[in-house]
Amino acid sequence: MRPVAGLLAMDDVVIKTREVRLQNLLVRLHRTFPDSYRELSVLAVDSTVVAATQLSRLGRRLDLAKFDLEPGGEGEWHSRRPNVPDGASGPSFIMVEPIRSRLRPGAIGWLVGYADWTEIESRVQRAAPNPANHRGHAVLVNRAGEVLAGGGELLKRFPEMHAAVTQLDEVGVSLHHYDGSEYIVAVEGGGGRDADAGLGWRLVLLRDAREAFDIVRVFVFSVLVAA
Repeated sequence: MRPVAGLLAMDDVVIKTREVRLQNLLVRLHRTFPDSYRELSVLAVDSTVVAATQLSRLGRRLDLAKFDLEPGGEGEWHSRRPNVPDGASGPSFIMVEPIRSRLRPGAIGWLVGYADWTEIESRVQRAAPNPANHRGHAVLVNRAGEVLAGGGELLKRFPEMHAAVTQLDEVGVSLHHYDGSEYIVAVEGGGGRDADAGLGWRLVLLRDAREAFDIVRVFVFSVLVAA
C-alpha cells in the first residue's frame, strides 16, 4: 500500500483534473493482487471518495471512524479486527495509508485497502505445522491479546490454552503443558502488545510434543539401522 500511496499519480487528488488516471491506477493494482484486496479506494482530505474499484462508492463520504482504527508506526492506520463494511462483499481488514504530495505539505488524502480477511485466515491455517492431519495449530493474536484467526476447536476444548496463547509475547520457541499434554510453542512477529509500530500481531504455532519427538525418534532409528 505505501509504495502505491507515494506514486506521482496521487497528485491527482490535489489537482482534481485527471480522475480517470487515478481510477485506472486502482483498477490495475486490484487486478495485480486479486486475492489480497476486496476493493481499494482513494479519499480526498475531506473523506470524499475520488476513485474506487467499487464504483458505487464514488462521490460519497467514507467515515473512517466507524472502522475502529488504530495507528501504525508511520502515519498509517488499520482496523483492530476484521469487520464487514457497508457494501463490501465479505469480512475485510481495513488498511489506511496517508497520501502525500510534492504539491502540498502533509497528507492530502488517504488510500484505503479492504484486505480479504478470508485470505488471511487461509494463510494462518496453512502456516500450522503439519496441517494435513490437524495435529498442528496456528493462532493469530492481535496487540490486545484477542484471537483473530486459527486455533479452532483446540482453543475451545482447552480454555487454559486459550488464555495462555493470548498472553504469549516473547518471540521464540518454548515447551508448555496444557491439559496434561506437552506442546511445542513458537511465537513469531508483533513485538508484543507494547509494540509502538506496526500491527503488533503475533502468530503462535502449536504442535503436540509427542508427535514432534516421534519424528526425531524415527530419524535416529533409521540412522542406527543404516549404520
